[in-house]
Amino acid sequence: MGTTITSFVLQGIEATPCVIEADVSHTTLPRTTVVGLPDMAVRESSERVRTAITNSGFEYPFGRVTINLAPADLRKEGPVYDLPIALAILSAGGVISEEGRHRLDRCMVAGELALDGSLRSVRGVVSLALLARSTGRRHLIVPRANGDEAAMVDGVDVWPANCLGDVVGHLNGMDRLEPVDGNRLRSRVHVGHGSGPDLSEIKGQVVAKRALAIAAAGWHNLLMVGPPGCGKTMLAMALPGLLPPLTWEAMLELTQVYSCAGRQGMSDGLVTVRPVRAPHHTASGPAIVGGGSVPRPGEVSLAHHGVLFLDELPEFSKATLEALRQPMQDRVVTIARVSATLQFPAGFLLVAAANPSGGARNRGAWDRGYIDRLSGPLVDRIDLHVSLEPVPVRVLRSRSSSAEASSHCIRQQVRNAIDRRRARQGMVPNAELTGTMLDALVPLTDAAEQFLVETVDELGLSARGWDTLRRVARTIADLDDIDQVELGHVTEAVGFRLLDRVTG
Repeated sequence: MGTTITSFVLQGIEATPCVIEADVSHTTLPRTTVVGLPDMAVRESSERVRTAITNSGFEYPFGRVTINLAPADLRKEGPVYDLPIALAILSAGGVISEEGRHRLDRCMVAGELALDGSLRSVRGVVSLALLARSTGRRHLIVPRANGDEAAMVDGVDVWPANCLGDVVGHLNGMDRLEPVDGNRLRSRVHVGHGSGPDLSEIKGQVVAKRALAIAAAGWHNLLMVGPPGCGKTMLAMALPGLLPPLTWEAMLELTQVYSCAGRQGMSDGLVTVRPVRAPHHTASGPAIVGGGSVPRPGEVSLAHHGVLFLDELPEFSKATLEALRQPMQDRVVTIARVSATLQFPAGFLLVAAANPSGGARNRGAWDRGYIDRLSGPLVDRIDLHVSLEPVPVRVLRSRSSSAEASSHCIRQQVRNAIDRRRARQGMVPNAELTGTMLDALVPLTDAAEQFLVETVDELGLSARGWDTLRRVARTIADLDDIDQVELGHVTEAVGFRLLDRVTG
């Protein structure tokens, strides 16, 4: 007697249906075979599932058990299929009643089994819930640890279970599982600004703080160049506190990324604050950008809707830095494989830091060879370059912070600028305005345009540099609550192109 269970296959962060079929033949010697392009973890699941079934008090069918994972041309990875395989075998062996099989026909199932039959969490459950909603199979059976994150998707019924025995009892109508109250969970979600330092705690660095406000208002990438100890890291960690709270759609998308990556740390099943990722410069390219033999999201995707802080940017390998160019431009990471091309979202705000002396003894000197490790195309994609100097001791010793603008104050300025931008051009941030959009949305005064043309010619900037200056000037005008871009806005924008002036 054959039976089928519906689960899923992850492709990037998107889920596609996977049908698990089980057949038991009593005419041959006992043997369990898994087919359908499984990886080693899935092939090993047969012994894990057999032990979990017997330790849960059920009889494993005697004979040849054949398990097929369809479609056969998609590679199946990980232990996510343990529970659906076990249910398919038990159903084929007659343990699950006819009524239980009808219930299974309306469900999607995922979960890893321990040897004692208990269920362990799996990655990608948010993607599974979104798939269930789109395909009409709105009932999910998942491990207890995945229940809250799956229930964050509106329109699905989530039935979390602790063990295999609970699932079988639920299907047979004996001990029903309790569904997660998704409405209650979603109503309890608290959206915050993260736990970074307040700008009022950072003494001095007025120009750098202004650059942070511009970066937050227009979603402009930022490079800070300064000696160690001048506050680059604290400034980077304070940036998320200037950004507006995440929307519900952004929280769900970010949770989907973290779920697919198998990352923990979600509050009530949802990522509610903008992430700050700060990988070390020794991290590999796939760790930063994503990929691997089994492609998973990298740091640029884990920083989606948040900040990616790369300290000592020139220390990162050249291959890694060049790999950043595509996600910085397209806001997605594309990973090509023979079988498929996968995409991970990468709408991050890059904040990078560099030491101008490259660790030399003379901390005030510029090491041109060190800074020149950054390629021109990469620097072109960083809109703001700002130089930081050590803060004088007398400023550091000052106990008064009243002169320092707080994150709350600057956040309100940023919010007003974003509201102005959204009223003008919708959800497209200034940093993503194309040339045609810039021509329409960045009206320059005659003096501003003349100065900008002369500056581009003098510095020998590319067409991308011309557009970058207009984007930054547009954001500065938004912060000043002015429609037309004036000379002062353009001169300030040019002032934030430090590396163009150093190398131009």
